[in-house]
Amino acid sequence: MKYLMWDVDGTLILSGGAGKDAMVKVIKDYYFLDAFDFNKSLAGRTDSDIIKSVVTRLRGRCNSAEAAGLLIRYHMELPKQLPLHKGRVLKNVEKTLQYFCRPDSRYCNCLLTGNTSTGAHLKLQHFGLDQYFNHEHSVSAKTAKCLLRLPSTVCICKMKKLSRTS
Repeated sequence: MKYLMWDVDGTLILSGGAGKDAMVKVIKDYYFLDAFDFNKSLAGRTDSDIIKSVVTRLRGRCNSAEAAGLLIRYHMELPKQLPLHKGRVLKNVEKTLQYFCRPDSRYCNCLLTGNTSTGAHLKLQHFGLDQYFNHEHSVSAKTAKCLLRLPSTVCICKMKKLSRTS
């Protein structure tokens, strides 16, 4: 079995800003803010890292209970935000995933993403792609940052190219 590792945002789907807007709403509601904006780009960052930097910026420090509470609220808000945005599945993604999910396939689609596992599941479910993934072998958020070496049975799927790790 070979494992294909897919990122979510910008590789499989574009959420149209739903994730960012869900996070902003949660932060504003939790801290009773009239306005909030991120002071740096969210691209390439894990959800956990984003929450940690926001809490540290607003409170001077971040503890795990506060971060966990914000992530739980984010997971509750994300399904409300997804239908409000003009997100979409990227071209040829579903055909490609179907191809690798054939009964005779030697491949397994997994996630390697900065989203939390719940956030990734919610996005993929919304766009009808969740059925194509084996979540048991998927890697998300903080764990994804820690991967330095992958076995030769793993291929990283990013945008339009497949690159084999060595």
